[in-house]
Amino acid sequence: MLDHLRMHELGRAILLMAFLLKHLPVPPPIEDEQSKHLLYVLRALAYAGLLATAAFLAALFIVPFPEYQATLVNVQRLVLTINLFLCVWSLYLLSHRNLRLGSTLQIFSLWLALTTCPDLMGVNLYIIAANHVALAICVGALLGWAGALTLGLGGFVYLFLQHSQIIAGMNTGPLLLLNDTQILVIEMALYALMLVLTVLLVFNTQRRTEIGKVTAEALEVVQYGERQLAAILSSMADLLIVVNLDGTILRTNSAAQAVLGYTEGELYGEPLKMLMEDAEDQAGIETLIGVRRSEAQTNRCLKTKDGRLLPVSLSTSPLTDSSGETTGMILVAQDLTELEQARAQLSQINARFSQAILFSHIGVFEYDMASGVVTTDELTREILRTAGIELFTHYDDYARIVSDDDARKITAALDEYRRGARSQFEVEFRVNSDDGPRWMMARGAMLDANSSRLIGTYMDITRRKRAEIELARRDAVLRAVTLTSEAFLHSGSWQLQVETLLRLLGEAVDVSRVYVFRVHYSPFGRLLWSQLYEWCAPGIVPEVDNPDLQNLDVHEVGFARWHEQMSQRLAVYGLIDEFPDSEREFLSTQDIRSLAIMPIYVQDEWWGMIGFDDCVNARLWGDSEIDALQLAADNLGAAIHRERVERELETNHDFLTTIMDNLGQGVAVVDGTGRLLFVNPAMAELIGVERDDLVGQMARQYYDEATAPQYDINFALRRLGHASTYTARLRRVDGGLRDVIVTGVTRVVDGQPDGSYAVLTDITERRHLEQRELRLSLEREQMRILSDFIRDASHDFRTPLSIIQTSVYLLKRKAESPDQISRLETVGEQAQRLSRLIDGLLTMLELDKSTPSMGIIDVNVLVRNAVDRAIESVQQAGLEIVLKASDEPVYINGEEGSMLKALSNLIDNAITFTPHGGTITVEVVADEDTVRINVHDTGIGIDPSEHTRIFERLYKVDKARSSNASGLGMGLPITKRIIDLHNGTIRVDSAFGQGSVFTVELARQKKAAASAKRGYPSASSPITEDVKLNS
Repeated sequence: MLDHLRMHELGRAILLMAFLLKHLPVPPPIEDEQSKHLLYVLRALAYAGLLATAAFLAALFIVPFPEYQATLVNVQRLVLTINLFLCVWSLYLLSHRNLRLGSTLQIFSLWLALTTCPDLMGVNLYIIAANHVALAICVGALLGWAGALTLGLGGFVYLFLQHSQIIAGMNTGPLLLLNDTQILVIEMALYALMLVLTVLLVFNTQRRTEIGKVTAEALEVVQYGERQLAAILSSMADLLIVVNLDGTILRTNSAAQAVLGYTEGELYGEPLKMLMEDAEDQAGIETLIGVRRSEAQTNRCLKTKDGRLLPVSLSTSPLTDSSGETTGMILVAQDLTELEQARAQLSQINARFSQAILFSHIGVFEYDMASGVVTTDELTREILRTAGIELFTHYDDYARIVSDDDARKITAALDEYRRGARSQFEVEFRVNSDDGPRWMMARGAMLDANSSRLIGTYMDITRRKRAEIELARRDAVLRAVTLTSEAFLHSGSWQLQVETLLRLLGEAVDVSRVYVFRVHYSPFGRLLWSQLYEWCAPGIVPEVDNPDLQNLDVHEVGFARWHEQMSQRLAVYGLIDEFPDSEREFLSTQDIRSLAIMPIYVQDEWWGMIGFDDCVNARLWGDSEIDALQLAADNLGAAIHRERVERELETNHDFLTTIMDNLGQGVAVVDGTGRLLFVNPAMAELIGVERDDLVGQMARQYYDEATAPQYDINFALRRLGHASTYTARLRRVDGGLRDVIVTGVTRVVDGQPDGSYAVLTDITERRHLEQRELRLSLEREQMRILSDFIRDASHDFRTPLSIIQTSVYLLKRKAESPDQISRLETVGEQAQRLSRLIDGLLTMLELDKSTPSMGIIDVNVLVRNAVDRAIESVQQAGLEIVLKASDEPVYINGEEGSMLKALSNLIDNAITFTPHGGTITVEVVADEDTVRINVHDTGIGIDPSEHTRIFERLYKVDKARSSNASGLGMGLPITKRIIDLHNGTIRVDSAFGQGSVFTVELARQKKAAASAKRGYPSASSPITEDVKLNS
């Protein structure tokens, strides 16, 4: 039975611990004082059990050995008692939420009871009962205090019954000083106390659970309230600031942070007075916090982070804890910025509304429909007095101030209102006043359905009605101007539409005349006006044929003021009676009472003017009439400008067509596909086809294959919007080639590149000239090299020639035979000839690279000097020379030395080729612009085929034709070069056997300069006109 009991209790304990470790919930925290006191008692019992255990262990060693047997039995009981306190200690641990350790002590207590006292089965029942009590505590934590009490009471009864049986069968001595009965009483008292404590603990545990549940619910409610409070605070438009009792900021809402410009972290822990600049405000807040009292809304200023002062309405209230003690202050500030602005705006609106009411001239009246009595307020009476209307007090008095038509309108409106056809009484009518008709509007309603009294308002709407009439007139004017503008746009000539414009304007504005004047000037520059067009209303005398209005001298008739104003683009308008006397006198003859005139400008030119005349009313011109006049003047000016532009475009078109047709360069227009759209005659001539046949062809086909890729590249560039210039070669239809320079720009159509415009310049001849120039450049280079060679060679020849000439001279002096002398003379002559050749070559070279120094020369003197130099040679040749020159000076611009050389060469050439007995004639012929010098000889003459070659260097005529073979072929080239340098010409007129005439033609100088060189004095010359010299 013992083993069975052991196993049973051990298994039950293990299952209990497994259940506890897995399912036992964590007890709620102990909050109430009673539960705390109960736990203190359990702890005290546990400590007492430990002390008792220590005392029994000490007694085990003190008791003498003979009593060992009795002591051992008591020790076993003591161990059982220790187990009891171990159960109490586990109870303590379980009550302190240490479930695992408390359950472990339960198992250890059961094991100790079953292993240390195997022979005391009854005593083990104590342990079993104690386990029942511990089990009751655990079950109480799960099932409540009722289950725990039942289980604990059952264990107590079971212990009592078992213990009674054990006492009856035991025969043991007392344990120490206590007998079995005392021990039993003590154990029973301990079990009873434990049972009571268990019940109280379970009851308090249940209470704590309920309190914990209530607390959790309350905590959830509090947290929910805090969340709601946080949401409310974040959505508050007002500023919320929480401070503690020393004025330190603890919390702020989002509105306060946004308005003040701080974050919550920047404000936390800072003194409240940092938000207040005014010392009085700081002192007031510190006082409120100090006395811890509430304060209603007071106006103060808070300082923002950027230093602005924010007007607020500040309210304060104390913040208390659960005990009612004040822990801080809550400040609620309402931003008054918008409120102050709204108040200011409201004040302005009220002031404006008051002003509007004051100046709106809206009066109030009361009409008793039964008696016909009309009562008005002071404002209504003021309105009527302003209109010059006598006050009325009865409905019948309206007949005196209202027309019959308007009286019927008022009566009809009242009848309709009485019948219910209208929701309120409203009527507009006119009253007669000294200033003319005035418009009034009355509105009203009955006080109640059964009343006959009508209450309403009375308002002067004359200005509004006039504005409506003015607006209707303006619309008519705008329609008239619009119609004429369209007519101007669709008509080719403004002259055809101007009369329609004047008629429509006159009818729309309701004037007597509408006219147009032209501004022009007299031949002496006087400003004149002439009337061109006019429209007149029926019954008005026209003035278009009035001669006084043609070529009107503006300043002469006294309209200088008009000239000054309209020169500044300003209108002239008003009543004639208010015009100056000089103007009024002229205008009154045309029955004009009021006029308005607007200048017409074509661009910046004052072209003329358009005007209105009113011959019926003294009209005060309104904005609509002036605006209409301005629009008419602008439209007319635009139409005139348009006609001018069209005429100019037509002229320019003709001009461009003429240019294109006569331009020496080819012009072509090509579309985006490369097709020719236009070509001028020069372009057609380049290609060699007619213009009409060329248009529509692809431009690329006329480019030579070698330059066609260049065309493709540049055409692509122009399609991208780039201009380009390039050279190309065109192939004519006849197979010929023409070199051209093509300059092309992009053709733009509707804002997009579409082809190109090209100008083609024919450079074929220029290319030929360039090639010719290149050849000439090469020839000049060759001539330069040859000239350098000749110059160097000439210098090298001079020394040997000098030696030869000197030797010939010495040898001739020593020669003895005539044959030697003849040979030496031949050698001397050839050396002399060679020397002259060298001099001629050097002279020619010098002329090629030098420019003559020009001066004023008398040709007659120059020619006499040249003849004087040739007299000796003429005489030696047996010839006769004749000079034909005037004594009157004839001047040219030239260099005297070179010109003398040229003439001497011509005379020497005549001497050379004229036979013995011949005649040489030198003649000076001067006309208005030129001077001709003729050298005529009776020599052998020159074949015409050699006329051009005789001026070539080193060219000589056939020796057979020359009587003198000493010619070098340098004289005439030198002469021609000199004449060319003087911008003159030289020509020859000759035939073989008929002599020759060389003519030099130079430009004549009109007047000789004071420093003109006159050449050699002619007084000593024996030659006179027609003087003949012979041998």
